Amino acid sequence: MSDLDIDLADCAIVTFEMQRGIAGDLFTMPVIREAILESGIIDHLARLFGPMRKAGVPVIHQCVGRRPDGHGTYMNMPYTNKHAADLKGSEKAQRLVLGNEGTEVIPEIYDESDIIVRRLHGVSGFHDTGLDSMLRSLGKNTIILTGSSVNRGITGTTIEAINRGYHVVLPREGVSGYPLDYARLMLEHSLQQIARVVTVDDLLALL
Repeated sequence: MSDLDIDLADCAIVTFEMQRGIAGDLFTMPVIREAILESGIIDHLARLFGPMRKAGVPVIHQCVGRRPDGHGTYMNMPYTNKHAADLKGSEKAQRLVLGNEGTEVIPEIYDESDIIVRRLHGVSGFHDTGLDSMLRSLGKNTIILTGSSVNRGITGTTIEAINRGYHVVLPREGVSGYPLDYARLMLEHSLQQIARVVTVDDLLALL
């Protein structure tokens, strides 16, 4: 039994950008892929998601993509601007176009029962994605937030979830960032002040 005051009946798991074009075999951002491999996040999430699904906890994947014409995707962030410029004209530039394989959830953590919501722009899982209405339709007020990366998306999604009244739980082995020491410091000194930071084993002990 666990001493954590977390009601799994109130929880939904949300992943951020755990898709083939970022976290998987079709990656286009090496620094993110390297952090994911070094952290072992994929194995940790696979170990967590299976039992959670069996317990009735829904899994929602928030995946980024862009339209072929680029409409709806703003080039107003230095990191993504440089990334787009580096890939311009290459095959890799097409991997995150909607409908292409890079927008698919990595198979290690995906199940047909999972829900997918998509984003064209921004650094939060809530920005123009329908995630908020999906969670409310499921009657869930607590988010177990996972994925990549603490540098932008996990932090942005945590803050937006708190702003909307959700409780956020972050399994420390279930999120990654780069460098790994920075991710650890972010969890310890920033995210822990607004979210519940636990371990994967803590969550599994709730079952």
